[in-house]
Amino acid sequence: MDLVNFKDKAEWLAYRKKRITGTGAATIMGANPYSSPLQLWGEMTGRLEPADLSENQAVQLGIKLEPIVREWFYEETHYESACVLGEFTIVNHPDLDFVGGTPDDIYTDDEHEGILEIKTTGAHLGHLWDSAPPLAAQVQAQLYAACADVKFCAYAVLIGGQTLKSFEQDRNDDFISVMLELLSRWWTDHIVGDKPPDADATTSTKSALEALYPLDSGEEVQLGDEALEWAAVREEASSEIKKYEAQRLEAENNLKALIGDATVACLPDGTRFTWKQQTRKAYAVDERSFRVLRRKGRNK
Repeated sequence: MDLVNFKDKAEWLAYRKKRITGTGAATIMGANPYSSPLQLWGEMTGRLEPADLSENQAVQLGIKLEPIVREWFYEETHYESACVLGEFTIVNHPDLDFVGGTPDDIYTDDEHEGILEIKTTGAHLGHLWDSAPPLAAQVQAQLYAACADVKFCAYAVLIGGQTLKSFEQDRNDDFISVMLELLSRWWTDHIVGDKPPDADATTSTKSALEALYPLDSGEEVQLGDEALEWAAVREEASSEIKKYEAQRLEAENNLKALIGDATVACLPDGTRFTWKQQTRKAYAVDERSFRVLRRKGRNK
C-alpha cells in the first residue's frame, strides 16, 4: 500500500489538490450533487479557490461525530481498524500517479480487509440510504479500494444524529476498470491538456463560470455553429418557460377568483389551498456587480 503521510493539513491539502480523489471521481462521473467537472477543473488548475466550509455547521458536526460513528461501527460489526492511516495520510493508486485520497479508515479481521467510508446526514436525507449507499459514496469507496488494493468496502452512516446504518460491498473490478479509464481520459484532456470541461446544467457550473469570468473586457468575439445551437436551445427553453408560466398564472388567478375572500379552500380530492395576507419586512440590498447574459437582435 502506497501511503504518504503529512505533518499538517496545509501540506496534505496541497498534495491532495494534485490528485483525483474519491470526491473528485464522483464529481467527474456526475455523482456529486455539490460540484461539477468545471468547478473541479478550476480548483485543480488553481483558477478557482475551493469553497471554505470551515464555518459550515453540518461539516463541523460531521467532523466531530466521525470518531463516534467509527467506534459504533466497530462495536456493531466486530471488525477492527487496521490503524495504518494517520490524520493526514494519502493512499496513492499503485499505477496511476494522479489518483489517490484519504479513506476514512481501513478495517480488517481474519477474512476481510476493506475501505470504510463514514458519513453523517440529516433525517430529511435518510431516504438516500434506504437500500444502498448513494452513488457518490460508492464511487469514493471503490476508488479507494483500488488504491489500497483491498477486496471489500463498508459504509457507516449516522442518520439524523440517532440512527446508524451500515452496508458492505465487494470490490467491483469491472466498475473500477471503467472508472479509471474515464478518470485517465479526464486527467489527460483537462488537466494535462488544460482544457476546461463542457458546461452543464448545474448551479455549481453556473457559480464556476461567474467566478472564472467575473468581468467583461469590452471586446467582441465571433462564435461558431456550436454557439448557434446553444442559442436556439436557450430560445426554445425560454419560450417553453413563458408558456408554462402563463399557464401557471392563469391557474393561480382562477383559483384565487374561486377562493375570493376566504382564507382556506378545500378541493374535492382533499387538497387544500390557503390565500393569506402576509407582510414582507423592508430591507436594504447591498450593491454588487455581476454579469448578465442577454440576447440582442441579429446584425443587419
